[in-house]
Amino acid sequence: MNNVRRAILRAAIAHYGRGNQQLKAIEELSELIRALARGDDSENVAEEMADVRIMLDQLEIMFGNREDVRRIELEKLDRLNRRLHVAEVIGEECPTNADTGVQGGKGKALSEPPTPACRQCADYITAMETM
Repeated sequence: MNNVRRAILRAAIAHYGRGNQQLKAIEELSELIRALARGDDSENVAEEMADVRIMLDQLEIMFGNREDVRRIELEKLDRLNRRLHVAEVIGEECPTNADTGVQGGKGKALSEPPTPACRQCADYITAMETM
């Protein structure tokens, strides 16, 4: 998060108050849920997603847990990667993992997570970590 964004979000928290911004986060989340449930067009869903992202950033500031959220997000992405072996996510066949002999493939979930992930999957994880 850049300094200008952080300053704007901090100003919103100071102006409206923590409690009100927590309620606003709940409101924005519910608006996104409703838009998805109604099958709204992608532009409206994008607008609701932007509102939610802004509120999530404010929650990170209020709870001071940005690093924890980032760590947990990466752990969850890694777990998802190991479940899918990234084949579906990047849309390519994943080669056999030389260390485990487990064959990954498009649309196949692995019963045992390969360790370490193939080069293709390792590159994907590295790219996600730098976002």
